[in-house]
Amino acid sequence: MTAGTSAHLWIGPLDEAERLLWQGRPDGRFRFNMLNLAPSLFGVVFLAVGLFELTYVQSFEKGLSLLGAVPAALAVTFLLFGLHLVLGIHIGETYDRRNTRYALTDRRAIVALKRFGRLSLTSFPISAETEIELRATTPQSVLFADRYIELEDEAERQRIGFELLADAEAVYDLMLQVQQGTA
Repeated sequence: MTAGTSAHLWIGPLDEAERLLWQGRPDGRFRFNMLNLAPSLFGVVFLAVGLFELTYVQSFEKGLSLLGAVPAALAVTFLLFGLHLVLGIHIGETYDRRNTRYALTDRRAIVALKRFGRLSLTSFPISAETEIELRATTPQSVLFADRYIELEDEAERQRIGFELLADAEAVYDLMLQVQQGTA
C-alpha cells in the first residue's frame, strides 16, 4: 500500500510502503470470563439482597408514600447493581469483542475498537525486542504488548494482543516473520 491509501476503512492510511498482511477479529460469542469471577460472586450477594427486599419484606406494602418508596428504591438499586456485576460485565466484554478488529502490517499490530459510535485505534510496533506469545486459550490468542496497572505497592502486568482468534497459530507465525523482517 502506498501512503495515503486506505487498507480498510477502519484502519486508515498506512505509512509509506507499509503493507497490510492480515486482518481479523476476535471470537464474538458470549463467554464467562473467570477473571471476573470475584465481582460476579459479589454481585450475587447484591442480587439476593435486592430480590429478598422486593419479595419477602414487601416494601411496597406502605403504598406510594415516601416511607414506602425509599426501601423499594434501595431494593431496586441493589437488584440492578447485582445484575450488572453478575451479567453486565460479561455482556460488556462480549460487546467489545464484537466491535473489535485487528490488523497486522509489516511494521505494527493495530487494534481498533468501535464503542458507541467512536472508533479508537491503537498501534503497537513489532520489533526484534517485542515479546510475542501464543496463549493456549480456546480459541488461542497472540499477545505482543504489556500494560501495567498500578496497585498499592506494585504494578500488575497485563498482556495485550489479538485475543481469541480462530487462526491464531498462522497469525503468530506471521508476526514472527514481521519481527525477523522476512514478512
